[in-house]
Amino acid sequence: MNPLNRLAETLNLTFPTSWAELSQRQLLHVFTCIAAGYTPIEVKVCALVRFNKLDVRPNDIEHTYTLRKDGKEYAVTSEQIAAVLSGIDFISQIPSVPVHLNEIKGNKALPADFQEVPFEKFIMCDNFYQGYLHTGKPECINDLAGILYDFKQPFCLTRAQEISIFYWWTSLKRYFGNMFPNFFKTVSSEDQAFSQNLYRHLSDSMNAQIRALTKGDITKEKEVLSMDTWRALTELDAQAREYDELQRSCKH
Repeated sequence: MNPLNRLAETLNLTFPTSWAELSQRQLLHVFTCIAAGYTPIEVKVCALVRFNKLDVRPNDIEHTYTLRKDGKEYAVTSEQIAAVLSGIDFISQIPSVPVHLNEIKGNKALPADFQEVPFEKFIMCDNFYQGYLHTGKPECINDLAGILYDFKQPFCLTRAQEISIFYWWTSLKRYFGNMFPNFFKTVSSEDQAFSQNLYRHLSDSMNAQIRALTKGDITKEKEVLSMDTWRALTELDAQAREYDELQRSCKH
């Protein structure tokens, strides 16, 4: 039996295997540790301790520790702890499937995967997200949160909540990148040549997406903006694929 299984079995440890398996309390705890500036290893240690209600104390002998669980004590080494931590390595990575805090300050979140959310909200959210990536201004995250949680009044996010917003949208964009690879490949190539005039670029990008869906018919703009995000991205992805195929055929 390897060190991970042996120690986990001895201590009756439980391990979530993905971000999606974290409870809301566990999710907030991880974001709080990240917000505190902990290293990836420290975040995993804190998660392991919290998830399993452990008490960890260093021993006089270097690289050895005493773990207390359910009134019992166990002597372990750094290597054993490291082996156990490998079971929750996912915490050191951006989620592959979007996850979020279900509510902030009593305001419920939009669906994590943005299904049945109007395309207009997706465009607005992504503009604020891109603005944050290229300016680093926390106000952009606040504006993003305002849409994601539909805040009606002025609000102030904690650092952990800000990080949760960033992780949510980053994971959603990566998820969409896998679901709609033709469209988001095109968007990514545009971002590499990002102009110095950020807000003009964002406006041009938004208008280009709307024009692609309306096919130039401005009377359909309201309909497009209210379209389900997934339906809109499916159409944009199909158009991007058709464009790529046309370009390849022209070269031949």
